[in-house]
Amino acid sequence: MQGESKDGVDKRRGGARPGAGRPKNARSGSVKTVTESFEAAFRALGGTPGLVKWGKKDPGAFYKLFARRLPAAVEVDAQVDGNVTVELVKFTDEGTGKA
Repeated sequence: MQGESKDGVDKRRGGARPGAGRPKNARSGSVKTVTESFEAAFRALGGTPGLVKWGKKDPGAFYKLFARRLPAAVEVDAQVDGNVTVELVKFTDEGTGKA
């Protein structure tokens, strides 16, 4: 057949070839470079204290960025023999009680 190798594997669609491609969970070089650049900029802008200062100055932008860093979904693998309680925690301004 056209696109089929001698061993019978269809290579037209990239087929699952042992060892092909990037290892699972490995980042591409460009993602690694961008991440390293942002980490260097973070340190140059004051690190955590600088981030706190910016967050106080512009909390809307800070929490927008913060929300994007949270996982979209959380998977739990557990065995439960009774009732389950889920507590949703709302972040508030420290000491003010305002959301």
